[in-house]
Amino acid sequence: MALEAEIRYFEAQKQELLKHHEGKFALIVGERLLGVFDAHEEAYRAGLAQVGNRPMLIKQILRVEPTQSAPALALGHQPFPAALQAAGPVVPVQIEVPAALAAQLQQAGTPIPTPVTGLALIDTGASISAVDAGVIQQLGVHQVGVAQIGGVGGVNPHSLFPCRFVFPGVGFPSIDFTSIVGAPLVGIGGVQPQGQQTIALFGRDLLQLFILVYNGPGATVSLAM
Repeated sequence: MALEAEIRYFEAQKQELLKHHEGKFALIVGERLLGVFDAHEEAYRAGLAQVGNRPMLIKQILRVEPTQSAPALALGHQPFPAALQAAGPVVPVQIEVPAALAAQLQQAGTPIPTPVTGLALIDTGASISAVDAGVIQQLGVHQVGVAQIGGVGGVNPHSLFPCRFVFPGVGFPSIDFTSIVGAPLVGIGGVQPQGQQTIALFGRDLLQLFILVYNGPGATVSLAM
């Protein structure tokens, strides 16, 4: 996993950072603290401006490290007999580079990576959303952190990346993430209609913006804002 040097530097400086900046976000590249910011997005924009699209650690300065939950990352594909159970509740999604990075690439005259379309599996057991690691690689975005993710297999570290969720054809606004889990999602959600791939998990960090109705007997799922 990348960012080992940045994480070691953060841990070495943590007590001093807690004295003056508890709750804020530290931006670290190598063994350099580039700044402390009020919001993760603010830190990411500053990182792009200072070092460009490269790995950087953006870490909230907290006394206790939080653990996120994403059971599907540990469980993988679980077969069920009925169609809705087999496919799971999914929504169409398009994954893009975040707006801040797109703007920087455009200003530099660099081509913006082609968005990746597929399905997002709604996972009420996940406190944080995720994008398939292969999609992250296609978009060319770089790691910005590490999160401890808990599931039935225990707690394990997963890399965090910036990206943008677009919901084609459903009228929902696009949502930028400056920090989202990147993990292999192949096989999660089972067989999807028309051979579409599950490329994202739609966790509670997104669901807090929506109204979700799961109608098992009617085999329908509705999502509204």
